[in-house]
Amino acid sequence: MIIGLGTAQFGSSYGISNNCGVPDAPEVENIINAAYNSGVRLFDTAPAYKCEQLLSRNFENKQGIKIVTKFPAITSPYIAKADIIAAETELIESIRTMEREHCYAILTHSSKDLLKNNGEIIWERMISFKEKGLADKVGFSVYSVNELDNLLDKYIPDIVQLPVSIFDQNFITSSSLKKLKNINVEIHARSIFLQGLLLMETKDIHPYFNSIHSNLVNLRSFIDKQKISPLQACLLFVLGIKVLDHIIVGVNSLKELNEIMKVVKKPIKSMNFIPFAVEDELITNPSKWPR
Repeated sequence: MIIGLGTAQFGSSYGISNNCGVPDAPEVENIINAAYNSGVRLFDTAPAYKCEQLLSRNFENKQGIKIVTKFPAITSPYIAKADIIAAETELIESIRTMEREHCYAILTHSSKDLLKNNGEIIWERMISFKEKGLADKVGFSVYSVNELDNLLDKYIPDIVQLPVSIFDQNFITSSSLKKLKNINVEIHARSIFLQGLLLMETKDIHPYFNSIHSNLVNLRSFIDKQKISPLQACLLFVLGIKVLDHIIVGVNSLKELNEIMKVVKKPIKSMNFIPFAVEDELITNPSKWPR
């Protein structure tokens, strides 16, 4: 199963289109059980999501679960020994709370940390986790092609998690995906719905996005002509990118998960090119959106 389930929604009200808040524990149980029964084995999480106990309860007696977690972000501009110790302690406690002896992968939550002064110490510690059996693979989660290129100049990851969507096609149009595959890096795509922005009705979208109003209108017109839903368009687009090893999706309800799995199990057409890419990182990078 190419789909992996993101868990940020289980610990916080995540996503620009989220009007429901955090799903309650029974709904999370329904989501995880349905995902597992549909063949999903990869679950993407992080200490910052604060949902470890929920995951622990719902992973019990499920075989073959692969957890991807994150090395916590470090806010200081210079990586000090105390920062490393604090981040490691938080990470190990998170893994223990999930009642796991090891994870499938540990990625840096903020990969810019690796480019700070002494950032290589983080990488050395992550490699040591891999050598000790705490993780099978290590890597980083990135936002931009430039960030990825700078990291690849210094580090060789096992996995890279990166954003791909109808609006954010930068990793597709650059040579990034080919470059990663040439060095046998596993590629996980995230943000395929752009935090739900691509699924929203145009009239409900925040004025911050007025600069791409025409893109949104044209995209919705294109989708309507294809006689498919926005969710189908987003999924069919990424499913058409054959070099992706996993596509990480987050959901707020069992209904949303079922809609996704219906498309994944029976893709109705190929949509590997949709001409509505947006170049402005203030739009394609949710971390830059107003809070």
